[in-house]
Amino acid sequence: WIYNSPWRQFELRYLEWNQLTLAYTHSFSRTVSLTGTASYNALNRHRLVAPMVQEDYSAQYPARFTLKLLKTFGSSK
Repeated sequence: WIYNSPWRQFELRYLEWNQLTLAYTHSFSRTVSLTGTASYNALNRHRLVAPMVQEDYSAQYPARFTLKLLKTFGSSK
């Protein structure tokens, strides 16, 4: 789990955001394994307040799930 608290940079004000990643690996044998990973990113927002410009930005990234099948070739010594 990653958490970034609110912070400022010049006229930009970044709001807090979270990211959660879970992974699980299952070994079928010494040379074959399967890994599943799920990632979720919370709403990412920032606000720009300058003398001539005002902007509110937000982006929501979809949850992502990946599977990886790993096969090792050769000697495992």
